[in-house]
Amino acid sequence: MNMSVRRVIKIGFAIVLLISLIFGIVGCRQRDSEGAGVPERESALPDGLTTEELAVYEAIDAVIAIQQDSVRAKDSGLYLSTIDGSNETYMNEATYFAHRLASADISNFNMNLLGISIEGDNSAVAEIQQSYRLNDQLNTVTYRERFVKSGASWLDHDVAFEEKEVGVIKVFYMPEVGNPEDFIELIEKSLDNVDETFPDSLAENVEIKLFSDRELLRQKTDLGIAWLFTGWAEEGHAIKAFTGREPEYNYEALFTHELIHKLTISVSKGNMPIWFAEGLAIHYGTFRVNGSTYMDDGTVSMDDIKISVRELSETHLELLTDQTDILTYYATAGMVVRYLAETYGDDQVFGLYQALGNYPFNDIASDPAWGQHSDERLRAVLQDILNLDMTELSEGYLEWIDLQS
Repeated sequence: MNMSVRRVIKIGFAIVLLISLIFGIVGCRQRDSEGAGVPERESALPDGLTTEELAVYEAIDAVIAIQQDSVRAKDSGLYLSTIDGSNETYMNEATYFAHRLASADISNFNMNLLGISIEGDNSAVAEIQQSYRLNDQLNTVTYRERFVKSGASWLDHDVAFEEKEVGVIKVFYMPEVGNPEDFIELIEKSLDNVDETFPDSLAENVEIKLFSDRELLRQKTDLGIAWLFTGWAEEGHAIKAFTGREPEYNYEALFTHELIHKLTISVSKGNMPIWFAEGLAIHYGTFRVNGSTYMDDGTVSMDDIKISVRELSETHLELLTDQTDILTYYATAGMVVRYLAETYGDDQVFGLYQALGNYPFNDIASDPAWGQHSDERLRAVLQDILNLDMTELSEGYLEWIDLQS
């Protein structure tokens, strides 16, 4: 074999080796990405941006990239570094959102910036497409988010809501909701319902956020909730509601339910287990305003709600996926509270959540043992006020519910 042929073979071998190495590296990267189940971000620039718009676009895109990475890594501190701290309510909501990531069984979380519009007050509105997988289902939503400039940084300020203030009620609403006046009227009625029922009052202004998109409501609240809910209330948050339910849906009952949450969670300093909080809001709110129960309309049977309080307390509401199971949970919680009210009186039931306020504030957004502490404290006040332990409560409820059948 002559020297020129050898040289050609060596060069050819080197080229093949180089190509193999390049594709091997790319292939590994692709496999790593696929193994993580996370798609790459798409960051194509829109056409026709001015120099100023381009700078803002790139700055906001960088913030969104941090948010995406922090959700994927479940890094609450990193996520909160992107939030505008001057918006106290939104910071509280974002803190809860970030805390809940630790238990959210999600994958393929992705955020893409589609475009921006600059406003004249150091703010910009970004159009974002956001998606993730939960229970093997891809959930995608496109929405408009407001960002504000703070020094040299851009921070996430919240959804680009419109605002309307009436008395003690401040409503933030997506433009697609339309005129919020009808909802404000129902919120005012709901405030009256709560004032007429409970010994405590809502002394502070009431913030309500109205969402026209139910998926966005979930994705801006808690990515780990397996079902699409209609309303939400938590300490330090705005009450949130999806406005697109069927025409016969009773929004007065919904807002009364959520306002009861706002009141009782505040007075109890966050020390109520979820089943008890929901039971109060269902019995004194949903069922009372509707004038009927889920059993009356046949959605849930009386046999379905023959559940011990221990079993109810051990059920994770956020992980349920079947609508009947979800309504059964709510119905059972409401009927346990109805049992307590009919057996011991409303004042004694109210005394339970009031007594829980004697404990230190139990922050669901920061205490990893929140559920355990809530259960222990409710057991203690049940014993102090009603001389009941959990076994006696369960037995009494099951005997009572048998008589209702």
